[in-house]
Amino acid sequence: MLDTLNSNWENLALEDEKENPPFLIDATLSHFGEICQSRVAQSTKEWVNLWRSLGISRVKLPGAKIVSTDAVYGFDRLTPELAPVAFSELLKLELPEIVFGDRLGRATELAMAWIELGGKGVVCSFGGVGGLPKIESLRRFLLEKGLATALDRRRRVERAREIVGFLTGSVNLSDSPAKRNRYRNLAFSREKGPQEA
Repeated sequence: MLDTLNSNWENLALEDEKENPPFLIDATLSHFGEICQSRVAQSTKEWVNLWRSLGISRVKLPGAKIVSTDAVYGFDRLTPELAPVAFSELLKLELPEIVFGDRLGRATELAMAWIELGGKGVVCSFGGVGGLPKIESLRRFLLEKGLATALDRRRRVERAREIVGFLTGSVNLSDSPAKRNRYRNLAFSREKGPQEA
């Protein structure tokens, strides 16, 4: 079943891209596909529809390689200040995909610099999963630059967060919204450490 869905969506994405190459390519499901196949299978259709409704036409599906064979990847030690010089020749090549490494914690900034200089095809993931640029930050950047339109994005991005929680096992999608919020608030309070009264 998943193979049929994958080929249908892949064909749709490639047709869309012939006329308008995507700014962003989501690879979140590719990352999780190896870890929790049954949960990914339950979430694939909703995930793809959710990002398409937000203007992300290309979603790498479970089983797809995160970095395709014709992608350029690396830039782990590049700083955004040096990006214009480093990217000047690459922009002439019209690359199908570019993947920014995150050793310095600047993958999202580098992706923004790439887009600002006119680049497209940034492979990213929700929350920066797998060390990729954060798709939600890049989507917000595209909105600010007038390169994308807003469509009820707050609820949809929250839904994406819930699906990632489901994929990691920290959220049960059948729980009520109030119960999911309680889990989320608990997780955030753990990240911040002990709260002062």
